[in-house]
Amino acid sequence: MMGTIRSMRYIIFTLLLCAIFCPSDGFAFRGYVQKIDQAVISWGDGQISAQRDVQVDPDSFDAAYRSARALRDAAVRARRNLLDAILSVRIDSSTTVAAFLHDNDAADARVRHFVQNSRLTRPDFVDGKGVVTVSAALRGKLAEAILPTTIPFESGIAPRLSLGVDSLGAMNSAEPTDVLAAAGTYTGLVVDASALVGAVPALSPVVYGRDGEAVYGAFIVSRASAVEHGIVAYSTSADRVVLRERVGKRPLVVQALGVSGNGKSDFIISGSDAFLVRTLMKDEFVRKRCAVVVVLSPSQSELSVSDEPTEATKEMM
Repeated sequence: MMGTIRSMRYIIFTLLLCAIFCPSDGFAFRGYVQKIDQAVISWGDGQISAQRDVQVDPDSFDAAYRSARALRDAAVRARRNLLDAILSVRIDSSTTVAAFLHDNDAADARVRHFVQNSRLTRPDFVDGKGVVTVSAALRGKLAEAILPTTIPFESGIAPRLSLGVDSLGAMNSAEPTDVLAAAGTYTGLVVDASALVGAVPALSPVVYGRDGEAVYGAFIVSRASAVEHGIVAYSTSADRVVLRERVGKRPLVVQALGVSGNGKSDFIISGSDAFLVRTLMKDEFVRKRCAVVVVLSPSQSELSVSDEPTEATKEMM
């Protein structure tokens, strides 16, 4: 009997250790969470979802019919919110998904079809009340539809930003030897922009050095990698344990000095940090996994969108 108890204690203790220290797919990295009316975008794993309340009278004579109709209506409203949230997403500092789809009928049709067939989680009714959830991901097929084919993936040509020397300064031409020696030992990149006000997440941000030359962005990653992983993930924490799945055990952590672009989705780092990032991005494994996280302040993570249907979503009602 005592042996059995000891065995059970050992098993429970082992399971607790695994739950605490072992990574699990069940604990998704939600990262920076952006609230858009009834929808939520988790910029860590790219999940996007919308919810709607459902309420029916369980004692009515036609409760089954009313439940089915209420469920349908709630699903339509939730999917409208889901579409509105997707349309509000910034592609880069100059455009949004809504602006891109406005001029691209084929992509617009694909996105609408995707939303209309998005995953639906039916409610467990309690006293006639429940919540309908619809969800999608800014990865895979949806990413393929909303990332313009005009984005120069893997072009190898770094974009340049027109900067005043007085505002940001020029990048130093010389770097300390110890900095150069350490450049090849990092497993990913963390850009800490948590101190900056107004930064906005985007599907295709660019990180620039102080000389105005880009050091990371679509120009050095493949479209396939961007579709699968997202060019960057966004977080509200720079904790290496939290970010390990994305950037590995020893990420290079750099401070963002400023945000740039009309949409405030691009970031500027120091000259010495830019040199390290350029060296890091020579690692094909880092580029292939898009092992980059941008840290934003959690206080910026809410955007309100009107509950009234937009022109883009009226057709779904």
